[in-house]
Amino acid sequence: MGREVRKVTMQDADKEFVRGSLQSARWLTRAVAQRNETNLKVAAEIVHYQKAFLEQGMHQMRPLKLKLITDNVGVHGSTISRVTSAMMMQTPQGSFYTQNLLQHRNRKR
Repeated sequence: MGREVRKVTMQDADKEFVRGSLQSARWLTRAVAQRNETNLKVAAEIVHYQKAFLEQGMHQMRPLKLKLITDNVGVHGSTISRVTSAMMMQTPQGSFYTQNLLQHRNRKR
């Protein structure tokens, strides 16, 4: 029962390490939150534009240009491309990569 409580003193290098680690963790948390927010904005824009397709089927899919999303979401086209290439969306019509819900220049129709 007679435990002693020792005061631990950190050296300057240890303090700097902890401070740097906390700063990195905060940066990562903000970056993930921002990415999630961008993903949600892009998905919401696609859902808004492709509402008829989502409700009625493939015959209602409309060509959706990347520029429309960049204008409405407010991020660069390369960001939209990166988001849509890595994200899938489950819809009443099935699961799709979000890039497949966009019109691409090289895609033959």
